[in-house]
Amino acid sequence: MSVKHKDLSFSLPKYSRYELREMILQTEKPVLSSEDEVIYNQLIGRTLLKDKHYQLASKILGIPKNEILQRENETAKEKIFYRSNNQAFDDEIHSIINLFRCFSEQKKLRGLSHE
Repeated sequence: MSVKHKDLSFSLPKYSRYELREMILQTEKPVLSSEDEVIYNQLIGRTLLKDKHYQLASKILGIPKNEILQRENETAKEKIFYRSNNQAFDDEIHSIINLFRCFSEQKKLRGLSHE
């Protein structure tokens, strides 16, 4: 009997809102128009980011907007190596990957991904 493997692919944002905020705060603030000043204050605040925020972040950081919006993919299950001769069960692998996802998300949310 063959076992179908679930698709366990998962991606995280390349830059979390927290990471963008911190990167912007560490960059010298450019001279901004009054409209961009409002967007800047929202960007470094707790606003849900929209296209205008990403455009300004791109301008300030010198990073293309499409790069800021990229997602990073997790390693596929087939590329995970084990030291055991026994094959791990899909449920065990799935649980481990979910744990890693939670850990990765928490690190990104707290801005700890580039330490």
